Amino acid sequence: MQAHPEQNPPQTPTPVGSDRKPIRLLLIEDNPLDERLLRERLSAADGVRFEIETTDRFDGGLERLRTGRFDLVLLDLSLPDAEGSETIAQMHREVPQIPIIALTRLDDPTIIANAVKHGAEDYLVKGTFKTEVLIRAMLYAIDRRRARQDLVVARDSALESSRLRSEFLANMSHEIRTPLNGVIGMTRLLVDTRLTGDQREMIGIARASAETLLRIVNDILDFSKISAGKMVLEEHGFDLGAVVESVDALFIEQARAKGVAIDSLIENDVPMQVCGDAGRLRQVLTNLVGNAVKFTVKGEVTIRVSTVTEIGNESVLRFQVRDTGIGIPLAGQRDIFSAFTQAEDSTARCFGGTGLGLAISAQLIELMGGSIGVESTAGGGSNFWFTSACAISWPRRAAPIWKARCSNASTS
Repeated sequence: MQAHPEQNPPQTPTPVGSDRKPIRLLLIEDNPLDERLLRERLSAADGVRFEIETTDRFDGGLERLRTGRFDLVLLDLSLPDAEGSETIAQMHREVPQIPIIALTRLDDPTIIANAVKHGAEDYLVKGTFKTEVLIRAMLYAIDRRRARQDLVVARDSALESSRLRSEFLANMSHEIRTPLNGVIGMTRLLVDTRLTGDQREMIGIARASAETLLRIVNDILDFSKISAGKMVLEEHGFDLGAVVESVDALFIEQARAKGVAIDSLIENDVPMQVCGDAGRLRQVLTNLVGNAVKFTVKGEVTIRVSTVTEIGNESVLRFQVRDTGIGIPLAGQRDIFSAFTQAEDSTARCFGGTGLGLAISAQLIELMGGSIGVESTAGGGSNFWFTSACAISWPRRAAPIWKARCSNASTS
């Protein structure tokens, strides 16, 4: 049986400079003898063809380059209307997509360095190079510029792909959260109806599972919004002590069940009322205190707020969440604030979690103009800290606020 030939054989791209596709070259040179020598060298090149246009003025060269029909420019650095490496910089700004090879009679390392710094792909000293050196420099210049352009295209494509994924995750998280809120609401109503003991237990498990899933979805939504650059912080006055107290109270029952004490201390140099995003500050503190309680089997968790600096009406505050828990080995601290990362694989198996909480906290603190870090040793507890800049609304308090919620008493 006779084989049929391919109907659409693959097409091999024709390289620039081959016999089938010449290099379109603009030569900007005001010395007729140098122009003639360069033309002779290029016409004698083996396997490479050129389409050459020439001009003896810099402005005329720029006008031709703006047409976009050239692959390369040979630029003399000493022209009647322009001179020096600044001509390279100007040309690079005007037509950044066209590679430049500088030509001069001065073999000066400083001039060479400046030429490359200002955008030249290469630098050749007249009368010192052979034809093959000139051809090689030209081909390399074209290849390097195309490689960089390909990298830019790949980078832009990756950024756009990342943006689209972030938007998709944000939209999907929002769509999932809506029915979840309905499930949680119905389970709360169902608990208030007449149920058997087993039914009440099963409803409790379903409600706890739905709330856990909602927290995960909220984390994904926040992470996606931050990644997509759509997270907007609010700016309003709030009572800092009330925010700390609300986070403290959120975990008291969980801590009491484990026999862990929760303490909070706000130093007297901390303003009573500040301006910022109270909700996002509470979210960061909740993530840190929640982790501290989760990973502390016995002992205590302490929240501490102090002032780092105060200039005019702006104060930089330092928040610390210290625990006596399992601690973090040095190797695990390096990526602890990266997304989907926990100190060890065994941590996720024993304690659960997505590893998004600390990543979101770090990104929120960055948006607040602060920084975040951790000091910890394996088995020796951890001290997570972050700073945040905020405007002062009211004067500082007269005395520090100290609240201790012990394992055997709600308040002392």
